[in-house]
This record gives sequence, structure tokens and C-alpha cells, in this order.
Amino acid sequence: MSVPGGTYLVTRSTVMSLFLLAPGPVVNQIMEYCIAWAAAGRGILIHAVSVQSNHYHLVVTDLEGKLSEFVQELNRSAARCLLAYYRLPATGPRLSFGAASRMVGERPLEHRTPGSRGRSWT
Repeated sequence: MSVPGGTYLVTRSTVMSLFLLAPGPVVNQIMEYCIAWAAAGRGILIHAVSVQSNHYHLVVTDLEGKLSEFVQELNRSAARCLLAYYRLPATGPRLSFGAASRMVGERPLEHRTPGSRGRSWT
């Protein structure tokens, strides 16, 4: 559940931590497109994006309370595009993203410090 107007840190990892998001021109373009596609029409403001080899982080503000729809569409479209790019069979091992979204809170992000709540932000 998300609160309209809330700012969130979304973290997702690939299944079995496979390096499916390794940087490259095509993978970068896929992720950029999928993030923009998922945010379109859902009232999501993207503040920061970090895509690592086996996970990604997003800092977003959800203006309309549709964070779960955004994350679902992002993961669905990214998985389908990456399946096609790596030419993996849709009936074989599933390409999906795991882990949960982490809520940063109602306060603006600049009030949070790295390492708050025992987590270090890298």
C-alpha cells in the first residue's frame, strides 16, 4: 500500500541474483524505456535510478497512490524485454524480480541520512 504524495525507495533484485541487468547499450535502453513506460499515466515522479548488474534502485514520489501498479508494470515489461533480448524461452526458467519495495517515509529524502535504519545506501 502506498500513500499518495509519499516518496519511496524501491529495490528489486533478479531471480537467483543472476547478472541479467549487466550494463550495456541495449540493457540500459531497455531499463530506461520500461521505467518511462511504467511511470506514464500513473502519477509517478522518478527522482533517481540506479541499475546494477543484478538489481535496481529507484527513488520515486507516488502522486496518485499507484506505486504497486507502477512496480508491477515495470517488472513485467522489463522481464519480457529481457527475455526477448537474451532469447530465453518463455516456457523455461522464469525471469522475474524479487524482494520488496522499501518505503522511505513521508518526510522528504533530504532528511534521511545514509545508513538510517541500519541500512547503508550505496
